[in-house]
Amino acid sequence: MGVPGTLVVLGVVVLATLFFGFMGAQPRPLFSLKPRWAPWRFLMLLGVIGIVAVLAHLVNMAQGG
Repeated sequence: MGVPGTLVVLGVVVLATLFFGFMGAQPRPLFSLKPRWAPWRFLMLLGVIGIVAVLAHLVNMAQGG
């Protein structure tokens, strides 16, 4: 994967992580017995790990590896 493709993947992962963070920060109703639709905080954590991995890939490509 070249630099443009890697930057596209980085952009998608960053946008997804921002969305997960926004959804995880929404307050829940006080007396709601329904569970959350998705584990937003866990998905945000996975997004941050993905961002670090893509940035490491970009640094590796910049070093000629």
